[in-house]
Amino acid sequence: MKFIKVNLNVLLFSLAYYPWVIAWMFSSTLLKDYLHPYVIINYWQYVGVVFLLVKFLLKHKINILSLLTTLFFIAVAFVVSYGNDNASFVFYSIFLIFSGADQNLEKIIKYTMVLQIVCLLITVFSAVSGIVDNEVVTSTAGNMVRMRHNLGYIFTTFTPNYFLSIVLEYIFIKKLDLSIIELLIIALLNIIIYKLTLTRLTMILVFFILIYLLGIKKIGYERFLSKLSTVSFILLSAISYFISVVYTPQNRILNVLNSVLSERIRLSQVGLQTWGVNLFGTSVNWNSESINYNYIDSSYINILVCYGLVIFVIVIVGFTLVNLRAKQVQNFPLLFVLLMWAIRATIDPQLFLIWFNPFIFYIGKSLLSYKAEEFI
Repeated sequence: MKFIKVNLNVLLFSLAYYPWVIAWMFSSTLLKDYLHPYVIINYWQYVGVVFLLVKFLLKHKINILSLLTTLFFIAVAFVVSYGNDNASFVFYSIFLIFSGADQNLEKIIKYTMVLQIVCLLITVFSAVSGIVDNEVVTSTAGNMVRMRHNLGYIFTTFTPNYFLSIVLEYIFIKKLDLSIIELLIIALLNIIIYKLTLTRLTMILVFFILIYLLGIKKIGYERFLSKLSTVSFILLSAISYFISVVYTPQNRILNVLNSVLSERIRLSQVGLQTWGVNLFGTSVNWNSESINYNYIDSSYINILVCYGLVIFVIVIVGFTLVNLRAKQVQNFPLLFVLLMWAIRATIDPQLFLIWFNPFIFYIGKSLLSYKAEEFI
């Protein structure tokens, strides 16, 4: 009789991570009324902490500097999460990010992608088959009237957002080496999802990725894109903040850009003016009604306002260090995907959400001073 060898370190992390992240994936679907994912999320955080603590205690060697660094970041995350309804997940997310630093991150990204695909298929099937409502929502953002299907999600943008995450994870796993058939399938799905949800910005970004993989990649811009990627998070977060602060409807260029971006710049400015920026974030009451809509879609501004300056610095510095390490070992697939995430973060709020962005686990590796070889 053969016994399967189980790596206890991997098992404990998996038990802490996968049930929790699955629950978060279903939390934005209309199936949440049947599955009650928030109950799982709230309870599993306590169970997961136990798994992660046991994982730590079973370590044969403990690096004191890494331990102190981890404890510092976890303490910061606790302060951010305490009493902040919008940031309640930050503590457990940071705990996972730093606990996952010794894991095989490519496998985590791959398995997270598979779970995203399964969750997406179940949700869309539930909407198409009538298990949950496939509502048609009228959107008037950006001076355009659009009829959009929610496809089983609470917002129409979730299907294209998950699709974009899956595309980024898939091209990373494939090392940017996709066949014509794979590119055509992604393009077809992108068109179908756009036709149903009319989410323009994610559709454009997916097509940009496909055009690069199909043509521009052969010309050879790797050196330029590598350099751009290393400064992308610092540069784009600074630009996002600057434009949000100086925006005025009287500026024709900024006004047109704001319209193209479906009022995102104006909403970022309103958020900064209303709640400001402090060290550990602010508990914000979001209003999703079209008349009083106040959600901040830019990840950079959203993190600054909701989770505070300290978490913002951890994320920006962390991803910048990841890019520098990836450049050292010439891991261009990782550099390219993180460049896409840096661009995406200017318009979408998923940068710090693990269930959308498992690449955030690389921050744990980078801030705990793992060798560059770990980023191959």
